Amino acid sequence: KEVYLTLKDLGVENIIFDFSIYSYAGYYTGLVFAVYIDGISKAIIEGGRCDDLFKTFGTDLKNIGFGLDVDALSLYVLENNLIDLQNKKYLAYCCDKESFSLASKNNNELRAKGIIVNHLSFSSNEDALAYAKANGYEMVLEYKNNTLNSKEVE
Repeated sequence: KEVYLTLKDLGVENIIFDFSIYSYAGYYTGLVFAVYIDGISKAIIEGGRCDDLFKTFGTDLKNIGFGLDVDALSLYVLENNLIDLQNKKYLAYCCDKESFSLASKNNNELRAKGIIVNHLSFSSNEDALAYAKANGYEMVLEYKNNTLNSKEVE
């Protein structure tokens, strides 16, 4: 229910729950999922809950893992001219869980305007700015306490 409500809050409308999905990976302990995109005949993301996986490495850590078929997704994007590499390029990151919904909605609005927004994980604004500068980003978007702080990359 929480997964569904979160996806719905983010504007994902075409959700199908299929409890008959079986994964060949024996480490999944609960929910397994697949993500499809119109125009691609196979899942571009597959994964699931794998609570016992890290026990084999000496840590009891609950988690969800997934794999992304970058080749299929890249081919689709290139064949359909979905990215203009001349567009503005922003780097976004969240400092807390409460800001995730705001970040997703705002990032999607920017993408709809043709801005490339990559959402990555950083421990500090300084780390994000250093990465942005080294990788050609124009702006860093920090989501913290359910607010957006932006800083131009110099």
